[in-house]
Amino acid sequence: MIYFVISFAISIVAIPFFGKLAIKYNILEKKERSIPYLGGMGLFVSIILLAPFDLFVKSFLTILAMLGLYEDLKQKSFKLKFLIVIFSLLIVNFKYVGLFYLPIGVFFSYFLIEIFRKVDNFDGVSASLTMILGLGFYFFVTSTYDKMILMCLLGSLFAFIFYNFPPSRIQLGEIGNYLIGGVIVISVLSSSRGGLSHIFPSLIVLTPIFLESIPLFLKKFKYSLSAKLLKLTKDKRKMLYTIWTISGIYLILSLGVFYRIVNWQMGILFYIIFTFFLIFYPKLD
Repeated sequence: MIYFVISFAISIVAIPFFGKLAIKYNILEKKERSIPYLGGMGLFVSIILLAPFDLFVKSFLTILAMLGLYEDLKQKSFKLKFLIVIFSLLIVNFKYVGLFYLPIGVFFSYFLIEIFRKVDNFDGVSASLTMILGLGFYFFVTSTYDKMILMCLLGSLFAFIFYNFPPSRIQLGEIGNYLIGGVIVISVLSSSRGGLSHIFPSLIVLTPIFLESIPLFLKKFKYSLSAKLLKLTKDKRKMLYTIWTISGIYLILSLGVFYRIVNWQMGILFYIIFTFFLIFYPKLD
């Protein structure tokens, strides 16, 4: 808990500081209005300064953060991005899953990184989804160090949501998207070492992020969870509250299955019914 509190305290100060820098140097998202990037720098500073040192983890997160910072500053993708991300994923997967599972670990990890680069579309969505699923992973990860990393991220995101709640005053930027993806990759890899009893609850708590991102991969934006809920609620804040509720249901289900409060068969049945409901409702023209 102390990591959460200190991370929050650092980020609540660092995030607006980097927002002012973004405005000064014109690092802005220009759509309906100009919104500064670099909110993710506040997260990076907090996690790197606060989390205990681990060569593999800190190297992995730093590589991703610097790649994201380059893309924020240049407003374009780095040409060797794919190779750099794969190199960083080789580092962290070697630590967590070893050589035998390295190929499948790198493949799934890359998929997760790309997911978190896709979901930052509406104010507060990415941070909200990550906070709730991160809370679940706090119980699923298999080492104290990984819990510390998660608490650092959650404390930073809790601070960030104050500035990113609709209407947003600052965006994560690519540095924040990469960093969040990186910490969740670490959490998934750590949880996988606990076997199926950890893997299945992890997939349950990740489901809202899949419902949000997979339609974006398929270039079907209107089918993403946030877009469907926005159409239903007609208000960005109500949409966000509904996402919190849905994510909370998946969180409770995942914890119920993990701690065997919920029967596995009943849990799977509820999961399938609820997920299919979200996929096919509301009906879109």
